[in-house]
Amino acid sequence: YPDGSLRCHESLLVDYGIPNGDSSVARTTGIPPAIGASLILQGKITTPGLHIPTIKEIYDPLLRELEKEHIHLEEREYSLS
Repeated sequence: YPDGSLRCHESLLVDYGIPNGDSSVARTTGIPPAIGASLILQGKITTPGLHIPTIKEIYDPLLRELEKEHIHLEEREYSLS
């Protein structure tokens, strides 16, 4: 920041595996792109090209769909000073 302070921003995708089912690694690497593809096919995401999910049109519907799968985003910010 201009005043010289340092801050850390973390975004964590939180999930717990399903006993005798899919692991969290499988769920958090497979479900988000599947939802993204579905949203594109439904016309809910229309931004062309390849993007990291920092565009509201992309992350809002994606996070809503992930919540339905019991996967949620936790964000934290803290000082490094």
